[in-house]
Order: sequence, then C-alpha cells, then structure tokens
Amino acid sequence: MIVNYSTEYQAGYRAGMEQFKRNRKRRIYFITQKLTGLLLLGITGAMILLVKDGTVAFVTLPIAGLLLFSKEMCLINKYYWEVKEGGRNEF
Repeated sequence: MIVNYSTEYQAGYRAGMEQFKRNRKRRIYFITQKLTGLLLLGITGAMILLVKDGTVAFVTLPIAGLLLFSKEMCLINKYYWEVKEGGRNEF
C-alpha cells in the first residue's frame, strides 16, 4: 500500500520553517539589544576616562543595565513593530 504524505509533509515543513524564521529574528533582536547595552557601557567608561567626570554614568548605567539584563523588548526597531502590529504576544 502506497500512501502519499507529500502535502502533509510540505505543510509541516513550511510551518517549521516559519517558526524557525520567527525564532531567528527574535534571537537576533535580543543579541542586538545586549550589544547595545555593552556599547553603552563602553561609552560610559570612555567618558569617565577621557573627561574625568562620572555624571554621565547616572543616566547611562541604568539604561545599559536594563538593556543587558531585561528579558523584555526594550529597543524600538522594525522587529518590535512587527511583533506589536502582528498581535503576537511573545513575552
């Protein structure tokens, strides 16, 4: 007995690829968010060393900490609006 599973297989493959793309975009978004936090820490350190003034740290350190350690979406970019407009709740 020969059974043709090609349509079910193709539908499952497409669904799996769509999920893979969504997860990849989400992973890239959070990597970008954490790299932005690290960049902000670097800018803070450079300002303290070059200008010899630490007042910039009152603003930049809390923001950098939020970007580095938050599991919520903090950066507003194209992916953020795709998630918000699409009605997907990925938190």
